[in-house]
Amino acid sequence: RLQGDWSSDVCSSDLQALATARASDRKDQQGEALLKIAGCQLRSLRYHDAMATIEELSVLADQIHDATLAGAAASNLGSIYEQLADFQAAANAIHRAIPLLRRSPHQEYLCKALQNQGEIEGLLGHLQESVASFKESLALARSLALVTLEESALSYLGGALLEMHDLAGAEKALRQAKNIEEREGDINALSNTFYSLASVANEKGEFRQALTFFDSATRGSQHLLVSPFWAPNLKGRILLGLNRYSEALYNFRKSVRLANAWRRERWLGDETRTRTVVNLHSIYEDYIELAAQISLSTGNVALARDAFRALTEDRASSL
Repeated sequence: RLQGDWSSDVCSSDLQALATARASDRKDQQGEALLKIAGCQLRSLRYHDAMATIEELSVLADQIHDATLAGAAASNLGSIYEQLADFQAAANAIHRAIPLLRRSPHQEYLCKALQNQGEIEGLLGHLQESVASFKESLALARSLALVTLEESALSYLGGALLEMHDLAGAEKALRQAKNIEEREGDINALSNTFYSLASVANEKGEFRQALTFFDSATRGSQHLLVSPFWAPNLKGRILLGLNRYSEALYNFRKSVRLANAWRRERWLGDETRTRTVVNLHSIYEDYIELAAQISLSTGNVALARDAFRALTEDRASSL
């Protein structure tokens, strides 16, 4: 998503390129090198260094009146604030970036920034604005024949439409993303699209199809871009829809254990933690409700105690 190359080897070569450009006073080349260095620093989570690089890049871009570099700098600054969970600051930065990049001849930067904007608007709960940004990015990617950006726009759009409960729109976008990923052999992206399709099918009540998608998403060692407690919760909800209660209970309990571990690892002032704790309520609720039903019907006292323990953990998580 970020402009610039994240590879550490390229970052080393760009440090040398920056030194050479400074020696020859080639400000355009300095800007290109600074942009790539900022991307490397972001990848290694060196936020302080990245912000210093972006500040230098912004000053340089103003000096040489380069809208591309100025917009890319603002977009990357928004990405830093997004990763630090300061979503309003992220939105302010990306809103500065977009008008600059509209004037840039390098429209692929605008395409990426629109996806950044869609993500940030979604994090702020502005779903209509989020969808609009992804749709604009998708149209631009198609006009530029940029397949990778078309795929990512479709994937983001599908997720945003799912949040809006537009299941038909979400499925259409995700299936189009899936077609590109299969054609391009992008296994990791395909796994995440299968996961999203499983969520859509589950919401539609198509539980067998949902389980097929879920199994495709979790097959092999591909990395899902969701917190680890969400996957077993989704599988549990799918299995519950199939009346496979014992398997659903197992997955719900696994999800609760992973949620407890996540809570212990987060710090109190983390805004991302606060937002996620609100969503975590459904993780505990799913387990508690099913455990209570099964314990009542079977007289399983141990299960009833465990459900009560999960209830106290849920309440503690919101304190």
